[in-house]
Amino acid sequence: MKMIYITSNISVFPQVREMLDTLMIDSYQVIERAWSKSPKGDKRFDDPVWPGYNVIIFVQTDNNNCLKITSKLKIINDNAHNDNELITWAEWSLDKLNS
Repeated sequence: MKMIYITSNISVFPQVREMLDTLMIDSYQVIERAWSKSPKGDKRFDDPVWPGYNVIIFVQTDNNNCLKITSKLKIINDNAHNDNELITWAEWSLDKLNS
């Protein structure tokens, strides 16, 4: 099992959610209105100086789907209009997923 941490500008979130639904990923959580300072793009602190915010998505999935998801995220990044639309993600192994 894998855990994938995804963070993106709110403007890109619909694409990410559609991608997860298309891949039939059935276990993920969304945290809206996350402030962020990403490696690229503008800060997003949802204030007058740094408007906008990010969305955080945690995905629990098997190794095969993890590869599919990260491959699709790379494609979305390759088609980003600017650095503010880039998605950042990390993945790590899960010992157990209880539900």
